Amino acid sequence: MRLFSDKAGGARPKATTLSKDGGKRGMALLMVLTSIAVLTAVVVEFAYETRVDATLAANARDELRAEYMARSAVNLSRLVLHFQNQFDKQGAQLGQAIGAATGGQAMAMPKIRLWELLPVESSSINMFVGAVAGPPPEDVPLAPTEPKPGEAVPAAGLQMFGTYEGSFAASIEDEESKFNLNRISMPGTTGAVFAQQLALLWRDPRWDFLFDEDTAHKERYTREELVVHIKDWIDENEVGSAVDRVTGQLTDGFSDEVGPYTRYRPDYKPKNAKFDSLAEMYQVAGIGDRFMAAFGDRFTVFPDPNTEMNVNTSDPMQQYVNILIAAENPDLPALKDPMVIQALLQEIETLRMFGGFMGITVQQFSQVLMGAGINVRREIQYSPQQNEFLGDTSQTFRIEATGQVGDVNKKITAVVRYDDKLGTLLYWRED
Repeated sequence: MRLFSDKAGGARPKATTLSKDGGKRGMALLMVLTSIAVLTAVVVEFAYETRVDATLAANARDELRAEYMARSAVNLSRLVLHFQNQFDKQGAQLGQAIGAATGGQAMAMPKIRLWELLPVESSSINMFVGAVAGPPPEDVPLAPTEPKPGEAVPAAGLQMFGTYEGSFAASIEDEESKFNLNRISMPGTTGAVFAQQLALLWRDPRWDFLFDEDTAHKERYTREELVVHIKDWIDENEVGSAVDRVTGQLTDGFSDEVGPYTRYRPDYKPKNAKFDSLAEMYQVAGIGDRFMAAFGDRFTVFPDPNTEMNVNTSDPMQQYVNILIAAENPDLPALKDPMVIQALLQEIETLRMFGGFMGITVQQFSQVLMGAGINVRREIQYSPQQNEFLGDTSQTFRIEATGQVGDVNKKITAVVRYDDKLGTLLYWRED
């Protein structure tokens, strides 16, 4: 700092002036740093959104592939059921021809269940897909089996389907081996017979806890009352049903069927029409999650109400109920003996052979019971093919198909009924 004289003669200090561009350089540096920070944030956000969009696009692609893998499984299952239908018809015609040639009744032909014998899965179909191109020459080394980077790898138990990334599998289930709830509203003895069968399903003392404890709505109903509620939900009148103590059958009572539903908020009325799906069971008074967890897998609403329950089932509990249905006296002490029941179940399963792909007839089923000293209902014994209790053929099936591509799984549930083509579609759901 230097001193100089002013007009007054005094001396005062004078600050050194800044360079011409010194302030501008500081401002430029601040603007550059700010721009770099903003651009960095924008670039990072853009890269993240790009990665997310790419992942979403890949998932959408895999989901579409998985959906059509599952559809392929459904279509293949319907094709198997079509062959089953044709096979059954030819077997029946052959039995009638043999009966006519021998001058007797139509011969009961073996009931081979193709849909239980043939696996519907991509690993099985892959053998045919791989066979199209033929095996590679011996002098050509096989391609490595290790997956390429980014290539979809099937989960455990699923194999690659041909040259496509992904796999599928399907299971077929007989719907007519279950309790068709819509059958309870049939006129005449059919509905009465089914109501008695339904009561046998949960008569076992092991299910007492379902009826001795309050439900989520703080209500408690007996076994008979639940049968009545199911009947009232379907029948067309608005009168509450009752159990005839003499015949054990359901009849019209004198109460209002709406009574059990007035305590709900909001309250509602019974449907007075057939079930369209099993989800409606949750609206029937007294039926909740615990009840459906115990019996839901044994109910159906899709078969023709005129069809009887098929004795060809792999469910031991359902087969036990079939035994009670066929018995002339379900309260027979032998039918409460676990050792007797286990022996009957094993003998029936032996007749069905190799996991059940060989079906049995009602006559064979009743012969097993009579061989154990259990009297069979006269309707079944003398008319095994035309009784209202049990049958041995089915026309309605549930298909559970799963398609997988990468980490995406797609599930399709379909219910079909025999026709001259690939079956009439009764139900379709995608998950």
